[in-house]
Amino acid sequence: MNKILIVDDSRFFLSLVESLLDRWGCKMLTATNAENALKLIDSEKPRIILLDLHMPHVTGDKLCKIVKSKPEYEEIIIIMLIASNKQADIDKCFKAGCNDYITKPIDKENLLNSIGKYIPMVKRNYERAPIYESVKYYHNNAEYSGHIHVISQGGAFIMGEHMVPPESVIKLIFSISKMHESMEIIGKVAWNFDSKEKFPQLLATAQGMGVQFIKISDSAKSAIIKYMALGNFMI
Repeated sequence: MNKILIVDDSRFFLSLVESLLDRWGCKMLTATNAENALKLIDSEKPRIILLDLHMPHVTGDKLCKIVKSKPEYEEIIIIMLIASNKQADIDKCFKAGCNDYITKPIDKENLLNSIGKYIPMVKRNYERAPIYESVKYYHNNAEYSGHIHVISQGGAFIMGEHMVPPESVIKLIFSISKMHESMEIIGKVAWNFDSKEKFPQLLATAQGMGVQFIKISDSAKSAIIKYMALGNFMI
């Protein structure tokens, strides 16, 4: 199985990129600093590294040089993430030995196309998009609060104050800003941070879960489709 390591000091950014790249069926790895990244590179041997240039302490270009200096890592693809299109930053990345770069904020299609150069893409049943909307979710007569970070016609990724066990049926109530009145959807928890092997590097106190929609109205589905049609999501 191909492995993709994302190295960035923003955990929110990590979770969004992971969700967008999950369509490949790859094992996703994350690190917020160079020390943790090197441990994962050594133990997991990722196929691709998405590496933020502007990280504190050990910067992305320094980490790139370290990786590229080791013969055992020569086949690892490094794609740098830079905050601007400044030629100085681009030159710094290529001087460090990277294979490619992407500018932030990241366009979804550019990200997918860049990864697709090196590993084949496995299409999901539904396209996904980043979003940030408040959600109430209900399980065993208890109400919890959270936010939806990724959405599709078939489900959502939710970070909230309580993780519901996998296979549990929950009720979601939320709206998509300026598109739809409050919608109610019944979903089933597919996984959470405790059950999903690919999330061990996220903050230990993070609370999140993937939810599959099992009962959704036509109007709610239309609102999600309309939101998805906006395209060119920047993260």
